[in-house]
Amino acid sequence: MGLAAYSHENRILGTMQNLQITADHLATLDGNISPSRLSAAFRGVKDLDVPTAERLLQLLTELSDLANSVHPVPIHWRNVAAIKTLLQAKRAHRLEIKIDLGSAA
Repeated sequence: MGLAAYSHENRILGTMQNLQITADHLATLDGNISPSRLSAAFRGVKDLDVPTAERLLQLLTELSDLANSVHPVPIHWRNVAAIKTLLQAKRAHRLEIKIDLGSAA
């Protein structure tokens, strides 16, 4: 049984795929859900409750914003401690990112 096209789980999976982030890393960054619980939701075994799904979607939005803010520099999501630090700084409006790629010739 597949996930409904517009289900929370499907939206979460799609965003994870776009960001190239694993369920393990997302669960660790969230800190309130286990990777096995996410896996069960993605397999259609047990849907996420709405507050959990909305929290994860919000986190993924923040991660997407973070990735866009440093583009074209890639983010390695496996460095969870660094990502958490960046998110905390971003949430506190203390994150300033400047990327100077030089002048185009």
